[in-house]
Amino acid sequence: MRQISIFLTLFIYTLLNFTPVKAQPYCNPTFGYGCYSWNNHSIQLDSINWIADPYNCEANDYTTFSTTLAAGNTYNMQVTNANWCGCGVWIDFNQDYAFDNSENLFYLYTPSETNTYNFSITMPAVLNPGTYRMRVIAGWGTDCLSESANGYGACGSYQYGNFDDFTIHVAGFPTGINTTANSDVNLIAASPNPVVDFLEVTVIDFHPGNNALLQLVDVTGSIIQSFRLTNEKETIDMSSLARGIYLLRYVEGQHTEIIKVIR
Repeated sequence: MRQISIFLTLFIYTLLNFTPVKAQPYCNPTFGYGCYSWNNHSIQLDSINWIADPYNCEANDYTTFSTTLAAGNTYNMQVTNANWCGCGVWIDFNQDYAFDNSENLFYLYTPSETNTYNFSITMPAVLNPGTYRMRVIAGWGTDCLSESANGYGACGSYQYGNFDDFTIHVAGFPTGINTTANSDVNLIAASPNPVVDFLEVTVIDFHPGNNALLQLVDVTGSIIQSFRLTNEKETIDMSSLARGIYLLRYVEGQHTEIIKVIR
């Protein structure tokens, strides 16, 4: 009986003191005067063919609508909205629950009562397989990215408009990227990871004159640093870079290794 009593006491204590882990929420834009006549009407991208609820323009979580896109590929997209609204599109490539300006894929304002924006978006050439959130904003009198009194930014303060979020899946290895020829062999090691300021890279089997290339690439596919290795160890200064996900790419002849680095 005493053992049962102790067990019950511990069980009740655990229930009273347990705090569930909550998923980090995404930042959201605000629309001070509402969305009644200023909202997205339809969005098409690959297999996403979405039509707005005509009675609830404030609904914004449409992440059950998804499509699978390939890194490095370009896709046609169409957004229709109304009442002099511009259009802005972001994808959270570094998965930090925000949408940076560098993650904006389209922005435009056309002063028309009803707009149909036809454009193309290109997925970064270097992008890890995974699930990403896409945000589409209809902002009255603004292209949604450039600084404006009517509002701007993926999480900014707008006068009129609305936003809608969707899910983008990236499957397989990025287009044009080859893994090491022998998957059992690590070509490089990088530490610390996550990085505070400096990343130390060590070539596992370094030979002078092997003409190996080291590249640091951001999620948009832009090369931040690129240099030939002349030593077994190299230090990369990342102190001035924004926090997020980067890729370290090592190329030696036919061998390539890619390491995800978190800043």
